[in-house]
Amino acid sequence: MRIVFRMAAAMLLGSVLMTTAVFALNLEERRRMVYRELLKELDKDRDGKIGKSEYMAIWKDRDYGEANYVHFDQNKDGFITEEEYIKKTELPARKK
Repeated sequence: MRIVFRMAAAMLLGSVLMTTAVFALNLEERRRMVYRELLKELDKDRDGKIGKSEYMAIWKDRDYGEANYVHFDQNKDGFITEEEYIKKTELPARKK
């Protein structure tokens, strides 16, 4: 019985530690992880950035997709880079 309890406790502790590690990431690191996941799915030519045609391929509503794309492509070069994505997904500063 003690061994089962210890195993269960160890599994729970491991789960808590793993969850804590994920939440310990700061918000910018989390946004970078999201961008990299998007990149894996959308970057068909593997150039390290998301081109307009790659981005638009996921949108059924082309107008909404276009507006969303323009929001992220800050320098209007036709690509969404990691830095552009990070900058546009920042939370506004809280008022004190």
